[in-house]
Amino acid sequence: MVAARKPEPTPVMQKLGPKTQRLASILGRRADAPEVIAYVTEVLGKKVPPSTSENTDSVNVSAPKHGVELVFSHDILNDAYPPIPKTAKTFIPYVSYAWVRAKIGEDVLGVPWKVTSEAEVTKVLGPPTGRQAAFATEDELTVSYWAFSLDTASHVELKLSFDESLTVTLAVKSAGALSRYPDVTTGLFVGYAATRGLLDTSRFPAHRELLAAVAKREAKGSELVKQALPRGLWDDHLRDAPGLDQLAWRWFHNMNGLWITADLIKTFGKRAGPFGHDEPKLDDDTWDAVGKAAPLLDKRFAAWLSR
Repeated sequence: MVAARKPEPTPVMQKLGPKTQRLASILGRRADAPEVIAYVTEVLGKKVPPSTSENTDSVNVSAPKHGVELVFSHDILNDAYPPIPKTAKTFIPYVSYAWVRAKIGEDVLGVPWKVTSEAEVTKVLGPPTGRQAAFATEDELTVSYWAFSLDTASHVELKLSFDESLTVTLAVKSAGALSRYPDVTTGLFVGYAATRGLLDTSRFPAHRELLAAVAKREAKGSELVKQALPRGLWDDHLRDAPGLDQLAWRWFHNMNGLWITADLIKTFGKRAGPFGHDEPKLDDDTWDAVGKAAPLLDKRFAAWLSR
């Protein structure tokens, strides 16, 4: 049973209009929470998704007349949000994400919905928090954004971004999955990353001794994966260093000419995998295997290595 968190609203939450503030208050709540049911049925006039599953891990509820679209998901990659089983094959989802649009009937933090430039948003909110690429495959940072914490207990954030027009979202802070279903290659990478200072040690508070043992090559990366990463390897398990998460994302997801599988095939050779795709000839993430792969991985991660 996951207990409801006592809200810890920030000053920014209290600056939101009443409609947006009520919407923000249900982010991070379970689908069966009374306040979620009341909002979805009474305000939006919609039905709450009763459950999600491994095959359908999220369900959208769209209410365009009210300027709101919600995402319900059991799979929020945040340690504070474990999946909640409902039956053997289904889960109770959380309200994980929301798009807010002009039809909600009020501005968000005083920014007009019809702004036409970054300068207009900056005039209201100050300089952007940062800039990001429009797509994961692009390097140019063309989209400006302003991010604000709304509830520190529930990890709820507000984001306004401008790319020709204004986009407003509410979300539970969530990582990106590098390896959702870890295998021997994940263990090999984690072992390598531990020896090269690529992991964020603060993300393993309950497994500090094991992480230290892996870093000293006294335990294998797969042991750390098995004990500390039951939901897979996430991008926020890596050090918070500029560009590291982007390169890792592309490398694990076969983007921009980068791919872990291709690199490890170069190192170990290839064979047919269980589903007919080529995979590296690798059965165990021994330290000999890590050492064999290290020269190529050092080239990939050269900018972030700490030996």
